[in-house]
Amino acid sequence: MRKDGYRIKNLEPYSRIIPHLMTKRTECQIHYQADFDMSRIEPYRSNNPSGIRFSYMTLAMTAYLRTVSQYPEINRFNANRRVYARRDFFASFIMLRTSDDGQVQEAAVKVRLDLEDTILDVHQKLEQAINENRDGSANNNTDKTISKIMGLPFIAKMSIKIIKWLDAHGKLPRGFVDASPYHSSLFVSNLASINLDNAFHHLVEFGTNSVFMTIGRSTDKVIRLGMVIDSRICGGYVWAKAHKAFCRYLKNPDLLEQKPEKVVHDIE
Repeated sequence: MRKDGYRIKNLEPYSRIIPHLMTKRTECQIHYQADFDMSRIEPYRSNNPSGIRFSYMTLAMTAYLRTVSQYPEINRFNANRRVYARRDFFASFIMLRTSDDGQVQEAAVKVRLDLEDTILDVHQKLEQAINENRDGSANNNTDKTISKIMGLPFIAKMSIKIIKWLDAHGKLPRGFVDASPYHSSLFVSNLASINLDNAFHHLVEFGTNSVFMTIGRSTDKVIRLGMVIDSRICGGYVWAKAHKAFCRYLKNPDLLEQKPEKVVHDIE
């Protein structure tokens, strides 16, 4: 039994066979795009009950989190040709920080979010995580775990093979899973922060991440999100409904100020 999810057994025949026909996450990638309408988002950022000018990453992440609370199927993952429902929602993202010698570094940060979180809750959790990792001399759990693995180069290759096998069979220690940014519901890269357009970032075979989102710089009064998803976790009909809900939350962020009326849980 995996620590980060439980197996979905009551799948229709087509969904059961797909993971056997397409065994790699990178051969099941679907790309799609969603837009922030600046004419609707900017007034909200400038004038909302909290008085906080929310970042685009906060808005996008909260909109996706709220979508998961209504469509839990998009929070699944595939491992070892089986489909699992996650027990939690974790979001990973890349942030830039400056080291003691003035060098700009990238750091992967992972945050646990609750499906009932409001946009203010998400903002506070992201700000706390960013502040804790802003100092270039501070190593987060991800940095520490990577350093331990790569500390002995002559055994690193064998260690990674063992880690991948343990991951495929759900045997990784909980502490490793909690530190890994690739064991997350959503991975976000804010490309606008380095003045780049949105892109479609590939998924990674290691871990359980099934959705990768990039946020591009604004063009023609629109900010585009590039999303790559693992098509094996649920059918296109569910993804279509979830996508419509996600876009609705992006266009109406005031809906994210309150907790959801109810949280829908996945099937057993």
